[in-house]
Formats: sequence, C-alpha cells, structure tokens
Amino acid sequence: MDSPSDPRRVLHVDDDQAFLELTAEFLERESDALVVTTATSVDEATAILDRESFDCIVSDYDMPGTSGLTFLERVRERHPDLPFVLFTGKGSEEVASEAITAGVTDYLQKGGGTERFALLANRIQKAVERYRSERALEERNRRLETLISNLPGIVYRCENAPAWPMSYVAGECEQLVGYPAAAIEDGDISWGEDVLHPEDQEMAWQTVQDAVESGEPFELTYRIVDADGEVRWMWERGRAVDVADAPWADALNREGADAERQTVDTVALEGFITDITEPKEREQELREQRAFTETIMDAFDDIVYVFDHGGNFIEWNDRATVVSGYADEELAEMGPLDFIADEDVERVADSIQEIYETGRSHVEAGLVMADGSRVPYEFRGRALTDDDGEPWGFCGIARDISERRRNERELESRNERLDEFASIVSHDLRNPLNVAEGHLELVQEECDSDHLEPVERAHDRMDALIEELLTLGREGESVEAPTPVPLTDVVSASWKHVDTGDATLTVETDRHVRADAPRLQRLLENLVHNAVTHGTDDDTAADITVTVGCLPDDAGFYVADNGCGIPSDERQAVLDPGYSTSEGGTGFGLTIVRRIADAHGWDLSLAESEAGGVRVEVRNVGFD
Repeated sequence: MDSPSDPRRVLHVDDDQAFLELTAEFLERESDALVVTTATSVDEATAILDRESFDCIVSDYDMPGTSGLTFLERVRERHPDLPFVLFTGKGSEEVASEAITAGVTDYLQKGGGTERFALLANRIQKAVERYRSERALEERNRRLETLISNLPGIVYRCENAPAWPMSYVAGECEQLVGYPAAAIEDGDISWGEDVLHPEDQEMAWQTVQDAVESGEPFELTYRIVDADGEVRWMWERGRAVDVADAPWADALNREGADAERQTVDTVALEGFITDITEPKEREQELREQRAFTETIMDAFDDIVYVFDHGGNFIEWNDRATVVSGYADEELAEMGPLDFIADEDVERVADSIQEIYETGRSHVEAGLVMADGSRVPYEFRGRALTDDDGEPWGFCGIARDISERRRNERELESRNERLDEFASIVSHDLRNPLNVAEGHLELVQEECDSDHLEPVERAHDRMDALIEELLTLGREGESVEAPTPVPLTDVVSASWKHVDTGDATLTVETDRHVRADAPRLQRLLENLVHNAVTHGTDDDTAADITVTVGCLPDDAGFYVADNGCGIPSDERQAVLDPGYSTSEGGTGFGLTIVRRIADAHGWDLSLAESEAGGVRVEVRNVGFD
C-alpha cells in the first residue's frame, strides 16, 4: 500500500538536457515528494523504464528520431494505465487533439515562466494520486472477489433440538470437519453429539435457546472434534425460522420428510459455520505479542506514548507514570497538550500537525509534571496509519534532556571563556611581537648581520602560531545548520587561497556535502596546504598532484596526494596539537582539520594514497 509520504517517481524525457535539469530542479523544489529521473531520448527512456518503475512519465512531443506519441505507444504496451503527461513547446489544437486521441493522461504546453513548472508539478501529483487510488481500488476489489469465491464454511438447516439434527448441509463440510455432508444429513454423524465438543455442548445449547426466546439472531464460538480427532474452533451465526415460511419447506416436502417431525416443532435453525482455529491461535499470539510489547515499552528509560487522531492517550509505558507523577487514571483523561508548558503549547501543536502532514516530527518543550514542575524534554513522533495509508494517530518517545541542556550551557560558557582567553592572549602577544618586529626592521636598516634572519623567522613563526591558536579555539564549535555545499566549488576556492606553486589539482566528484561552507573551505585549505608543503621532498617538489573524490558507497570524501607520505606509525600523531613533520610548521594544521570534522560529526582518518602519498579520508558525511 502506497503511503502519502512515499516519493512520486517521475521519468522526464526531452532532447534538451538543460531544460531537463531546469525542470527537475523546479519540480523537486515544488514538492519534496517528487523525484525526477531524466532521459534525452526515447530509446534511453525505454531502457530506463525496463529497469525501473515510475509513477508518472513526462515527455516532449517533437524530438529527433522518435516522437513523444510514439513513446506513448511503447509505454502503453507495457504499462496501460501509467500516467503520461505530454509537456511540449509545440502547441496547437491539432497536437492536443492527437495527444488526447493517443491516450495521454494530460497535455501541457511549455512556456509561461516558472508558474508553468508549478502547474506541471500539480498535474503530475494529481495524476499520480488518481493512478495510485485506482490501483488501490483494483487491489481491494480483487481481494474482495477472492474472499467471496474462497469463503470457507458451511450453510446449514437443522432442528432446534439438543443433538442439532441437520436436514441440509452445503459448502465445504468435509474440509471443515472431515465428514461428508451426506453423512450428517442422513444422521450417520450427529453434529450435536459426534462433532460438537462435549465441554461446549451445554454452552452452545443455552446460547441458542436464549436467542430463540428473544427473537434475535445468535452468534457463538465453540470447539469441535473433527473426523481425525483434532480439536478445532468454529464461529457460527444463525437464527430461528418458522418451517412453514422457510424457503426450503417445499424442497423438504418433495424429499418425503416425516410430516410428524414438521408439525411437532415448527421452529428450525438456519445459519453459517466457519473455521476460526487459525484466528483463535493468532488471537493468542497477539495477546502474547502485546504482553511482549508492553514489556519492551516498560524497559525504556524514556517515556513511550501513543495518541489517536482525536488526541486520546491510548497507550503509555510505566515510565510515564513514574516520571510525571500522574496516575494511570489521570493519564487516560489527558490529551497531548495537557502535559506541555504554556509557552510551548503552540510549537508542540504545530509539531503534531507536522506528523500528520509529513509522517514524523521533532520538537523540544517543557513537560509539566503532576507537582507543577517543568522539565525540558525532547519529543520525537511518528504517524500511525491504517491499511489505506490514512493516519489514525501517532506514537513517540519523550526524552529528558535536562542533562544535555546543562552540558550545552556549560559548553557554551566554556567556548565563550576560551574565545575570550584566545583573544586576550592574541592581543597580549601581538603587541610585544609588533614592537619586536618594528625594532628588527630598524636594526636591519642600520646594520647587516647573519643573526637577524633567524630572529625574523622566529617572529613569523610566532605570528603563525598565534593565528593557528585562534583558529583552533573557534573551529571546534558544533555545526548547527549545515546546508548543501557543492564540493567542487569549495575545493576550487580552497585551491585559490593556498600557495600551491606548480602543484596540480584533480577533482573527481560533483556531489554536494551538507556542511558549514566557510569551515569546510578552511578544512580543505589546510589539507591542500599540508599536501603541498609537507608532502614534498627534493624529488617531488614540482610534481605534486592533489586529488579530491568520493569514497565508495558514498561513505564520505577524500583528499589524496602523490607526495612522500607519512609513516604509518606517525599518522595518528600528526593529528595531535603541536606535531609537525617540518621544522617550520606550527603543528596545528591537521589538528584544526580534525576539530572542523568533529564539529560536523564526521570521522577523520589518514591512510596511504595509491601513489604512495597521504590520503585523508572524511567519513560519515551527509550528501545531497
């Protein structure tokens, strides 16, 4: 069964690649549910359609080689009902008439600005919804027809007597109880004595008699013993009828039935009996599963809850009462917003609406306990849907985030102190350093000494150390709102900001990384600088190549060089603060890289590249 949150897969065919890309971008922007695959020819589209399934096809009309209507004919041979929208720049009554005659689902002309794409997205979604609804309806009808044609059970007519003597039995009698219908009709097998379970005979009799006396239909569940001696469960529904008015009375007379038996008791029973052994066993399994589920729910340290669409609290674990202080009886009378602090009610209400619209939500709010205290909680909800995909409620987990909030406040305070300290240190160090540099320039103007050049290098190193320390103190802050960033663009920008000399760059990916763009650029700048500066020796200085690409299975990306590499026993150490493989390095370059990766939640590791140089791998990266 398709869910409202399932993607709508669209195959768009047009010989203009740029227009395909533009259309795909606008369609996916119009609706997160639309996923567009493109093809520049009918042959390519046919091959794709043979491999993959789609919810809708959008095709141009006038294309080189094979037209859109010819493509429609191919599609209809394989998928008679698949929605097909003709989206063409060649518009005329003749084309529209031809398209409609050929059986397109919809016809839309190009042009008219971006509103045309919105209209196309709307037409696609309506066509897909109609298509899915028709498929769902067909499936339900098929199931109903199958059920009716395979309905197990027997239809019977019997006397209202303790042995339930049956004069008419039709249906799957032998499959049901193991005896042929004729044996029961002839009296060779007594339903009430040979089939009905001895322990259920009295209950069955009393249930039927109560219904007969009240003039109501009867319904009961009981056990039988079949011809093989196995105990099975039956469900029966029937009612009392007057023999004279029964539709089978004429047939009974024609069969030469005993007249005295008809006149002694004019009340007979008619009904339907079916085997419910499997549902009974399933019922027992469900009871066991429910007990198991409740045990699992109660094992959570968090609050687990279920609300129906009307806001009724229908399920919760023991943790809910322990943490909140409310009794089970009180919880049963409360709605989802009754627990929320006043200032957070509107946000939580919006979050519940989001569940029904998107299938899930996440929100933080204050939970009001029975004693009136408020505790910060994180709520993660998911929609609960029926067989038709319609939401009937939602479930979720509520987690106490008091400790996390405290840690966040402490971290924020620590970062503020660290930033303040770094700024003060930078200021206090730069002032005397500037004085020393100024005096050095004066001395260099007055005299020439071999001792002055080491002093200048020392000043440059101190300046670099101050700058790196400031960066190190700021790059570790967590990235709160990463956005899709084109990796190729950031790599190119990083390359321009680093003195790379005669080195060359190779980029083998066009993916978008979810990241903080400036900090990602800083990470790549440091890696490029490290590759060009520390990956060279006298033999490789002019031949360095830096390669950026994606790891297999979208595990992340890498930056590799063909330099002299890092010994395996030093690869972990180079990530530590102050460790440098060159005499003039600060030792903070790769440490900053690691801090930026940690701030994004990425994993950083070093390995040997295929060319024998360094390969820095960044994993757990989110791609778009």
